[in-house]
Amino acid sequence: MIARHGLANWASPTTPSIQAAELLPTTSSSCSMESALRSVASHLDKARFLIVNVTQIDVPSLASTIKAFHAAGGVPRLCLAGDRKTLSAVAAAGLDDHRIGLMLDHVDVSTACSDLIWDRIGAVRFDAEFIACAARDVRKACALEAMLGLAREVGLRTLGFSSKPGGASPSGRYAFDYLPTSVTSAAQSPPRETPLGRVHAHGIETLNR
Repeated sequence: MIARHGLANWASPTTPSIQAAELLPTTSSSCSMESALRSVASHLDKARFLIVNVTQIDVPSLASTIKAFHAAGGVPRLCLAGDRKTLSAVAAAGLDDHRIGLMLDHVDVSTACSDLIWDRIGAVRFDAEFIACAARDVRKACALEAMLGLAREVGLRTLGFSSKPGGASPSGRYAFDYLPTSVTSAAQSPPRETPLGRVHAHGIETLNR
């Protein structure tokens, strides 16, 4: 029996109506992932895309997993998140690009620029610890600003975490397209939108085209 799965909620701080969701699985098996996607398919009322971590999933099973999600009524585009190695395997699987997008996850100071400019990804999520360190260390703050700038220049959506109240960055010179808002049970209604601060808004063309 599959345990109840939760959903994390993300939103654009400047435009709270632009929302996304993230599946929080309790197990990494592909069978459980398929069941989880079926269970949350009808609880994504306002989400433009659904983030699914695929780092530990069996890549050959992804096609049937995605098909099950849409068969259960899932409308949002799936955003498959993972490291470069995993995403390369997903890209090589030849999945339907119109129904999925790829997100490079846990981006930090060790992430290579070549990973950020890889043309198969449409979004990047910066590591929470990296962002927290950037609030205390000027060198890491400069690195984060530079990496965020590069991501924007190549047209990527950016996800991150607030390092100061109100969503402001330590330098005031960078911000993210999406910030987390809350975590709910998949059996509950989505929470009302809550602005978290200012952000450089690019929209969601890459993830939701």
